[in-house]
Amino acid sequence: MRVENHFRENNCPDYGAAYCACPFVPDECAGALTCGDLIIKTDEIYASLDTNNDGNIDLGDDIGDDDLAAMLVRCDADGNG
Repeated sequence: MRVENHFRENNCPDYGAAYCACPFVPDECAGALTCGDLIIKTDEIYASLDTNNDGNIDLGDDIGDDDLAAMLVRCDADGNG
């Protein structure tokens, strides 16, 4: 969601932040993600980090420090690390 909001701020600031109240794709901002796109992107990120396919991203997965740091940046909604 942060990536999408950043894209919108830089490419179409009048469009506003991402939200999924409407199931239809608006035409005002070319390249903006839909609700479905956000779900697909999230699933792709989780699948790439869940290397042992147990449905969780944890110490049992074979992810490097860079992947772990990226995940924390993407998923730390309250900013507490």
